[in-house]
Amino acid sequence: MRSPLEGLPAAKRLLRQYDAFFKGITRDDKVALFHDKDPDGISAGVIIANQVRRMRGKRIDMRLHAPGTAYSLTPSLVRRMRRAHITVLIITDVSADHEPVLVRAVAKFARVIIIDHHKLYTAFKEKNILVIKPQLLQDTIKPSTWCAAKFAYDLGNRLVDLTDLDWLAATGSIADIATAPWRPWLLRVLRRHHATLKKDFFTTIIGQVAVTINSALVFDSRHVPMAFRIVHGAKGPRDVLRSQLRRYHVAVQREIDKWIGMLDTRADKHPEHQLIVYYVEPKFHIKSTLSTILSLKHPTTTLVLLGPDHDMVTVSARRHDSKFAMNELLECACRGIKGASAGGHIPAAGGRFPKKDLLRFRSQLLDCVAAAQKAS
Repeated sequence: MRSPLEGLPAAKRLLRQYDAFFKGITRDDKVALFHDKDPDGISAGVIIANQVRRMRGKRIDMRLHAPGTAYSLTPSLVRRMRRAHITVLIITDVSADHEPVLVRAVAKFARVIIIDHHKLYTAFKEKNILVIKPQLLQDTIKPSTWCAAKFAYDLGNRLVDLTDLDWLAATGSIADIATAPWRPWLLRVLRRHHATLKKDFFTTIIGQVAVTINSALVFDSRHVPMAFRIVHGAKGPRDVLRSQLRRYHVAVQREIDKWIGMLDTRADKHPEHQLIVYYVEPKFHIKSTLSTILSLKHPTTTLVLLGPDHDMVTVSARRHDSKFAMNELLECACRGIKGASAGGHIPAAGGRFPKKDLLRFRSQLLDCVAAAQKAS
């Protein structure tokens, strides 16, 4: 069967550039890895860290993730890399091309590659910046269903044997609910790791790895380095399930169940717009997890979950049937709000805006949903 990486005519050129980028990394380079703060981002980051080590015979020099509620690169991270004399930056599961100024700032002292599956925002002309996303290679598989971990695995496995890390690519796929195109492959991975096959991938051993990582991260975002270290050191999925990450699952699951149970009494429902807006204030950072679970329960409804974060409000939007693009919906709802940002995929997106603009955001959200309905 022809590889899905070989779809469009531009794929050959991009894949050659990808290959040249990684083959060009030497032992003398100082390599930084920047990854997202979720199970897919950590899985993708570990896969890439192993690829770099196996290809150049040396570990990455620096691992980074966005601080606090930030999603992408920040000026302080750029300064930190400059001070550390980083010469190569690998970004995964983060649409850093949404902040091209910061990417170009890094490109003044390092070669940059973005391995991502979100919306394409910027076409860089700089020769030392390479963006590689599924939609640039083919047009049959939706980017949202080719998660960063699976994408990084498929790309890297062409250059060096990463077969022993297939469970991490599967972890990212299950965590991102990006399993539809890969079901036969996922079943083979589960069999290879002697995992019982179940209807719900989340209830399998590898699915529980995704749940375990997510629970540790939403319990406390400061667990990101620990989670990366444990996953990087694991020989297989059972090592993660036996690790200290497991201890956070019960408390987080209890909080998830609590807020799911209060949906009917606390959420604002707009049946004429197939919309539910739910303002939540949980103990842990479970808003994204809640919106994913609720979207599976209400697949033909647009779920928008809001929650406070100091002087900001963070947003998580889901629409399981992908009838409307959630990334475009949130970009529309945040339009004109100073300090607001939004992005993501068609079925799932996130954003943030100043708390003082909550009423304006909700008003614009309703207008944007109505416009999307009319356009459809």
